[in-house]
Amino acid sequence: MAGPRLGNYDSSQVKAAWGVIPLLAGRSAGNFITLERRVRTWTMPVGIDGEAARTRTNDFTGVAKITLRNGSLTNTALTAALQIDELTGVVVSPFFMTDFSGLTVWSSPLAFLEGWPVETFGSGENTRTWTLLCSPLIPLPGGSKSL
Repeated sequence: MAGPRLGNYDSSQVKAAWGVIPLLAGRSAGNFITLERRVRTWTMPVGIDGEAARTRTNDFTGVAKITLRNGSLTNTALTAALQIDELTGVVVSPFFMTDFSGLTVWSSPLAFLEGWPVETFGSGENTRTWTLLCSPLIPLPGGSKSL
Protein backbone atom coordinates (compact mmCIF):
# COMPACT_ATOMS: atom_id res chain seq x y z
CA MET A 1 0.00 0.00 0.00
CA ALA A 2 1.31 3.43 -0.93
CA GLY A 3 1.97 6.00 1.77
CA PRO A 4 0.20 9.32 2.16
CA ARG A 5 0.48 11.73 -0.73
CA LEU A 6 0.12 15.49 -0.78
CA GLY A 7 -0.20 17.28 -4.11
CA ASN A 8 0.37 20.96 -4.86
CA TYR A 9 -1.44 23.37 -7.17
CA ASP A 10 -0.46 27.00 -7.72
CA SER A 11 -2.49 28.95 -10.30
CA SER A 12 0.44 31.33 -10.83
CA GLN A 13 2.34 28.35 -12.26
CA VAL A 14 -0.18 27.88 -15.08
CA LYS A 15 1.39 29.44 -18.17
CA ALA A 16 -0.04 29.82 -21.65
CA ALA A 17 1.02 31.49 -24.89
CA TRP A 18 -0.25 31.91 -28.42
CA GLY A 19 2.66 32.53 -30.75
CA VAL A 20 4.76 35.21 -29.03
CA ILE A 21 1.87 36.53 -26.90
CA PRO A 22 1.85 35.35 -23.26
CA LEU A 23 -1.85 34.85 -22.51
CA LEU A 24 -2.27 34.91 -18.77
CA ALA A 25 -0.94 38.32 -17.75
CA GLY A 26 -3.98 40.03 -16.26
CA ARG A 27 -5.85 36.76 -15.78
CA SER A 28 -9.23 36.95 -14.13
CA ALA A 29 -9.99 35.67 -10.66
CA GLY A 30 -11.60 32.23 -10.65
CA ASN A 31 -11.43 30.22 -13.87
CA PHE A 32 -9.07 31.90 -16.34
CA ILE A 33 -8.53 29.21 -18.98
CA THR A 34 -10.85 26.56 -20.37
CA LEU A 35 -9.69 23.89 -22.82
CA GLU A 36 -11.80 21.32 -24.58
CA ARG A 37 -12.02 19.26 -27.71
CA ARG A 38 -14.96 20.22 -29.92
CA VAL A 39 -16.08 16.60 -30.40
CA ARG A 40 -15.78 13.62 -28.06
CA THR A 41 -13.35 10.94 -29.27
CA TRP A 42 -15.99 8.21 -29.19
CA THR A 43 -19.75 8.12 -29.66
CA MET A 44 -22.18 5.25 -29.46
CA PRO A 45 -25.08 5.49 -31.90
CA VAL A 46 -27.92 3.04 -31.24
CA GLY A 47 -30.27 1.72 -33.93
CA ILE A 48 -34.01 1.26 -33.53
CA ASP A 49 -33.39 -2.42 -32.72
CA GLY A 50 -31.16 -1.45 -29.76
CA GLU A 51 -27.89 -2.52 -31.40
CA ALA A 52 -25.06 -0.13 -30.61
CA ALA A 53 -21.79 0.62 -32.36
CA ARG A 54 -18.70 2.33 -31.01
CA THR A 55 -17.76 5.11 -33.46
CA ARG A 56 -14.52 7.06 -33.41
CA THR A 57 -14.20 10.63 -34.67
CA ASN A 58 -11.31 12.01 -36.69
CA ASP A 59 -12.05 15.55 -35.51
CA PHE A 60 -9.32 16.47 -33.02
CA THR A 61 -9.90 20.22 -33.16
CA GLY A 62 -10.51 22.12 -29.96
CA VAL A 63 -11.18 25.40 -28.25
CA ALA A 64 -9.08 27.36 -25.78
CA LYS A 65 -10.90 30.14 -23.92
CA ILE A 66 -8.76 32.70 -22.10
CA THR A 67 -10.48 35.01 -19.59
CA LEU A 68 -8.67 38.26 -18.81
CA ARG A 69 -9.49 41.33 -16.76
CA ASN A 70 -10.67 44.26 -18.93
CA GLY A 71 -7.59 46.23 -17.87
CA SER A 72 -5.08 43.55 -18.92
CA LEU A 73 -2.52 44.68 -21.52
CA THR A 74 -2.81 41.21 -23.04
CA ASN A 75 -6.13 42.43 -24.49
CA THR A 76 -4.18 45.04 -26.48
CA ALA A 77 -1.87 42.41 -27.98
CA LEU A 78 -4.80 40.13 -28.89
CA THR A 79 -6.70 43.08 -30.39
CA ALA A 80 -3.74 43.91 -32.64
CA ALA A 81 -3.41 40.28 -33.72
CA LEU A 82 -7.11 40.01 -34.58
CA GLN A 83 -7.08 43.31 -36.48
CA ILE A 84 -4.15 42.08 -38.57
CA ASP A 85 -5.88 38.73 -39.13
CA GLU A 86 -9.08 40.45 -40.31
CA LEU A 87 -7.00 42.37 -42.88
CA THR A 88 -4.70 39.55 -43.99
CA GLY A 89 -6.21 36.21 -42.97
CA VAL A 90 -2.81 34.81 -42.05
CA VAL A 91 -2.49 35.10 -38.25
CA VAL A 92 -2.21 31.46 -37.19
CA SER A 93 0.27 30.49 -34.46
CA PRO A 94 1.05 27.62 -32.10
CA PHE A 95 -0.71 27.55 -28.71
CA PHE A 96 0.41 25.91 -25.48
CA MET A 97 -0.67 25.75 -21.85
CA THR A 98 1.43 24.16 -19.12
CA ASP A 99 0.77 23.72 -15.42
CA PHE A 100 4.28 23.91 -13.97
CA SER A 101 2.97 22.96 -10.51
CA GLY A 102 1.68 19.73 -12.04
CA LEU A 103 1.94 17.56 -15.10
CA THR A 104 -0.73 18.99 -17.42
CA VAL A 105 0.14 20.24 -20.92
CA TRP A 106 -2.24 21.20 -23.75
CA SER A 107 -0.95 22.32 -27.14
CA SER A 108 -1.84 23.00 -30.74
CA PRO A 109 0.44 23.67 -33.71
CA LEU A 110 -2.25 25.78 -35.45
CA ALA A 111 -4.47 28.19 -33.51
CA PHE A 112 -6.27 31.41 -34.42
CA LEU A 113 -8.63 33.86 -32.75
CA GLU A 114 -12.28 33.07 -33.46
CA GLY A 115 -13.36 36.71 -33.20
CA TRP A 116 -13.97 39.56 -30.82
CA PRO A 117 -14.82 38.91 -27.16
CA VAL A 118 -18.16 40.00 -25.74
CA GLU A 119 -17.76 43.35 -23.96
CA THR A 120 -19.38 44.08 -20.61
CA PHE A 121 -18.97 47.33 -18.70
CA GLY A 122 -20.22 48.12 -15.22
CA SER A 123 -19.28 49.77 -11.94
CA GLY A 124 -16.30 47.42 -11.42
CA GLU A 125 -13.69 45.81 -13.61
CA ASN A 126 -15.16 43.05 -15.76
CA THR A 127 -13.59 40.34 -17.89
CA ARG A 128 -13.15 39.49 -21.55
CA THR A 129 -13.01 35.92 -22.85
CA TRP A 130 -10.96 35.37 -26.00
CA THR A 131 -11.49 32.14 -27.94
CA LEU A 132 -8.76 30.35 -29.88
CA LEU A 133 -9.76 27.65 -32.35
CA CYS A 134 -7.06 24.94 -32.40
CA SER A 135 -6.20 22.25 -34.94
CA PRO A 136 -5.53 19.79 -33.51
CA LEU A 137 -5.85 20.42 -29.76
CA ILE A 138 -3.54 17.92 -28.08
CA PRO A 139 -4.49 17.19 -24.46
CA LEU A 140 -2.13 15.74 -21.88
CA PRO A 141 -3.98 16.24 -18.58
CA GLY A 142 -1.89 15.12 -15.64
CA GLY A 143 -2.02 15.25 -11.88
CA SER A 144 -0.17 17.42 -9.45
CA LYS A 145 3.41 16.98 -8.38
CA SER A 146 3.77 15.33 -4.98
CA LEU A 147 5.57 16.52 -1.89
